[in-house]
Amino acid sequence: MQILHKEVHEHKFIIFSQFTSMMDLIEPFFRKDGLRFTRYDGGMKNDEREASLDRLRNDDKTRILLCSLKCGSLGLNLTAATRVIIVEPFWNPFVEEQAIDRVHRLTQTIDVIVYRLIVEATVEDRILALQEKKRLLAQTAIEGGMKKDVIKFGLREMLDLFRRDNHAAAVEPEPEPEPEPEGRRNVAAARKQRATPEHEVYGRRW
Repeated sequence: MQILHKEVHEHKFIIFSQFTSMMDLIEPFFRKDGLRFTRYDGGMKNDEREASLDRLRNDDKTRILLCSLKCGSLGLNLTAATRVIIVEPFWNPFVEEQAIDRVHRLTQTIDVIVYRLIVEATVEDRILALQEKKRLLAQTAIEGGMKKDVIKFGLREMLDLFRRDNHAAAVEPEPEPEPEPEGRRNVAAARKQRATPEHEVYGRRW
């Protein structure tokens, strides 16, 4: 909410979440604070979705769109907004990037800032490391002709996301610390260097 109150009067926001249940939880906070918003998800009829997009584009007081991550990653033009919030990380970084690209398109004239909400020391840290792994694998596939399915999310990777938490609960207190994977060290180091909330200026990155 601090991010919204800081910028919502000057910029419009797209808030992406994987879960409609999370969107349901967010809505009451907007109503309580008097923030006018609209919504776009797979459970809505086509005319309802179009009406939501029309409000975002043409109603100056509607400054927030709550959007399903996968619905928002396909073919929409959301350049009415210039700020993006990713509520929870998705294991496939390219789905997130496609959603962000709905805002950062060729017709966008303003820098697009993306905020990612990450809870430290949770499974979300490991998802970030997995995202980086998928990016590297995809780059290797492009350069070396590997099969495209290297970026798929396998059962072993899913179990690895939670195995460490389960192991910690089963052993005696204060186990020997394990060395962190390179990807997570890089993420942690980058986070410590930032004095502001984690974000990326997409208008300058591309």
